[in-house]
Amino acid sequence: MENKRNLAVASIRRSSKKQEGNNSFQIQIDAIKKYAEDRGYYLPDNFIFYDDGVSAFKIPAGQRKGLNQMKEVVLSENIQAIIFYDFSRIDRKIYSFVSEFYNDVIEKKPYLKFYTTTNQDEWTPSDLDVKLQLLFANAESVKKARQSIDGQITVLSSAGGKRPGAVAPYGYRQIDKVLFVSDEAPIVLFIFHLAAWGHSTQKIASI
Repeated sequence: MENKRNLAVASIRRSSKKQEGNNSFQIQIDAIKKYAEDRGYYLPDNFIFYDDGVSAFKIPAGQRKGLNQMKEVVLSENIQAIIFYDFSRIDRKIYSFVSEFYNDVIEKKPYLKFYTTTNQDEWTPSDLDVKLQLLFANAESVKKARQSIDGQITVLSSAGGKRPGAVAPYGYRQIDKVLFVSDEAPIVLFIFHLAAWGHSTQKIASI
């Protein structure tokens, strides 16, 4: 019961479900549980929140389901600490976690502490090292995205204009590996337009 006074929650994330075979979740869980125990925090299994197949570069913090579930618990329970595995699990957009999660909970619970298992010091966005790490994580994701696009362009060029494999994207139909705009293309573009302006999936479906 003494340990339960120091309740902690944890957030773990992997960018792609293709990582299922590399024990990414288990590695994060083991490190976080040990970190919590070493610091005297009680971390129940149901207080570990998962974002599976979620890119922190493409998806801002406010749209990550596991992170939002954790936020609800943090604001409703007597939570003392939040633990992440490392910087890259928190955010790769530089600003979204701080603006859409951190500032909100700290305003309501200023005593709350944030940690990553890769650093013994408390995590705070005002720390210069934290700012640099978030910048590096973002730069790494930008580089990977650019390399991916360049690779796709190279493959398409070498295929003589034909699209090599994979399912045709929404708004297109594929004939003999050549893409043609379909009748649904304007609807797809409209959906992207609504999403770009911040409308929720429920609102878009209703429209």
